[in-house]
Amino acid sequence: WVVGPVDAAETAALDETERLRKVFSLHDPESELSRLNRASGPFAASEDLLDVLYDYEWWHTATNGALNPLVGGLVRAWDTAG
Repeated sequence: WVVGPVDAAETAALDETERLRKVFSLHDPESELSRLNRASGPFAASEDLLDVLYDYEWWHTATNGALNPLVGGLVRAWDTAG
């Protein structure tokens, strides 16, 4: 629930969605995640991206590898199939 003026709440929600899109979008070649996927060396990651990567690492270990964050091949196959 959001309490306050509707316009301000809508703007805040859209601003946050856009901020996260700039970090995590696989469709935007300039998003942080897209740039990380292309990087061939050290990469300065934001706190948002690091938090997700650390959580993936934890779950990968906790599930004995059942959760694997290396889904690039799957994403490419899905895009091709589409």
